Amino acid sequence: MRELKRELCFCLVLASVVSFGRPILQPEVKEYRATGGTFEATKLPVFHQDQRQCEIAASEARTGGSIAVWDGASSSAKGVYIAVSDSDGGKALVKTFGLSVPARPQGYAIAAKDGRVAIVGHDPVGALYGAVTYAQMSVDGTCENAVVRDWPDYIYRGAMTIGRGLFYLGNGDKDRSDGIKAGLDMLLRMKLNWVDDYFHVKQDSSDAAFAFWRKLTRYAEERGIYPDENRFIGVYNRKDPPPGLKHFKDWPCVKTHQSWDDYYYCWSDDAATERAANRYADYLEKLGFDRAHIDLHPVDGGSWQDPELWSKRCAKCRARWNDHERWKASVNQYNIYTRVLKKRFPNATIFAAVYPYTFLALMKPEGERTAKWKESMPEYWQHVDRGLTDKTFSFCSWLYTADNLKEIRQLMPTRPFTISLPYPESAGIFVTFHRKMGSAWEEGVPNRISLRGSDSKPKWESVGLFAEYAWNVKAPGAEPYDGSTFYDPLVDHTGPKAVIDSHLHRICFAYWGRELAPYLEKTMSSGVMPGYIRDPGYFIKYWNSIRKDPLFDPTVEKKTDIVNRAAPIVDSVRMMEGQVAAAGTCLAALREAEAHLDGLDRFKRKYFMRLRKAAPYWLAAARAQYCVRSANEAVAGGDNADVDRIILSAGDICKGFG
Repeated sequence: MRELKRELCFCLVLASVVSFGRPILQPEVKEYRATGGTFEATKLPVFHQDQRQCEIAASEARTGGSIAVWDGASSSAKGVYIAVSDSDGGKALVKTFGLSVPARPQGYAIAAKDGRVAIVGHDPVGALYGAVTYAQMSVDGTCENAVVRDWPDYIYRGAMTIGRGLFYLGNGDKDRSDGIKAGLDMLLRMKLNWVDDYFHVKQDSSDAAFAFWRKLTRYAEERGIYPDENRFIGVYNRKDPPPGLKHFKDWPCVKTHQSWDDYYYCWSDDAATERAANRYADYLEKLGFDRAHIDLHPVDGGSWQDPELWSKRCAKCRARWNDHERWKASVNQYNIYTRVLKKRFPNATIFAAVYPYTFLALMKPEGERTAKWKESMPEYWQHVDRGLTDKTFSFCSWLYTADNLKEIRQLMPTRPFTISLPYPESAGIFVTFHRKMGSAWEEGVPNRISLRGSDSKPKWESVGLFAEYAWNVKAPGAEPYDGSTFYDPLVDHTGPKAVIDSHLHRICFAYWGRELAPYLEKTMSSGVMPGYIRDPGYFIKYWNSIRKDPLFDPTVEKKTDIVNRAAPIVDSVRMMEGQVAAAGTCLAALREAEAHLDGLDRFKRKYFMRLRKAAPYWLAAARAQYCVRSANEAVAGGDNADVDRIILSAGDICKGFG
């Protein structure tokens, strides 16, 4: 009886914590201290510094009250006060509320006490993020008295594609801008600050097209989101071909053909390089770029045996640089681009996937590190690092390990890095591999972390998990990347437990709201893998390719050096049976959720309905696959009676369809 009472008391305490304790914040903040008591947060007026990010922050606070510019003087009345720490108003708030604002980029502090709230950012974007956090603290109309201090680990986080992902949110709209803006707003609320791929505008696009994207670029930058454009550093391309050249095959230097473009390269023509850099700058200017990320992409091909197809360079390039001086050619070309772009865009940051761009390849066994391998990678990277005039110029790589980083820092001691997650072709609707990306974080180094490769059709819950670990690299469930398989379908859709039980709950609450969150949480943690259900053979082959070779890229037909191996996945009837159960769980949760869609904005509703319409097909296909596999298994076992039973039950595979 005593044990029962103790258990009951524990449950009551737990219930009180869940109901009245710390608010659900996503990403989780670094420091939160409750000071006792709560206050009514609805209809509080908002007073903001006369500054654009603070003005946007006033709307993001979402109090439902009036909004006005604040003169920076009195803060004695109830309301939400928003300012930047170096302003007069910010200094006054710090003194009045006893705030300690983190002296870190994008950091902020909040003091909430009995209807008076101070939000002070270290910089304007920090003030904006503080307002986002306060909106979560008061989402149910009541706010706990508390003090918050917070800042991001990665300064640059995201690279959600605007051309492939956010663009399609506006499908069906007159000009798509409302959908793209809604996507940018969601990135802001997840505290992500980087978008890339302006695929729908080219250097010869109309003035109207540039005006459209210029407005969206400004909308993003005002919300602390950096646009990013990718430039292959060929001196000419398909729409701007070499003068007088009649046939692609006649170009004397390196050339590459893709379905979307042709690129003509030459390292020795400085004048052509400068013209190309200025043409690119003209294009970026038309897009309205200012504080942007500029991505210079080298020749993609040849691996370390013939990086950038260097052996195919023209006679002029051979005369200027010998076979072992590719690094000199790279330094020369990157320095020209940097000089031109920095003059036009002094606030821009520039990076390049310095080829070969997989730092993980440094883990090649010592005995296999040939002279050519050393020249193409470690020596090349070191030479380029020392030769580049812009010391903020960033090298780009796929994710590396902590041990790998030690080797890299011997070659490039101080240069920041741009880290892209590998190209995992996820079979599921929610993935947890983002927990590994803290391996690329370094205290005090402005490294960038990118979603590239896993974001072409936004799965917002997975994007939310990326945001969690980009903001807090040591959040619960964080794991070091060991250099082997990055994506493991046996784990990454249903675990680890810390991710599913903590992060997914907060992500669904923040994105979907209190009513819908439980159903979407159940949907996302079901483990359903539509890709595997649709084409088991393809995904088993793909999974085993990346288990054999962690550098395997499904988009490129090339062999890479095997670094580590994981045991292959063996397909089975039981695996498909698990997908029948997962699809059933998913469909049931989405059906129940339909009764709670009132008040959902049209873009989230569209995302929800895409899941809801697909789920019955997942279940029907999984049942059909399971039926066929079970019948084959029975045939192989000689159990004819069981074969008959399975065939007769095949008509029920679509039971519950719709």
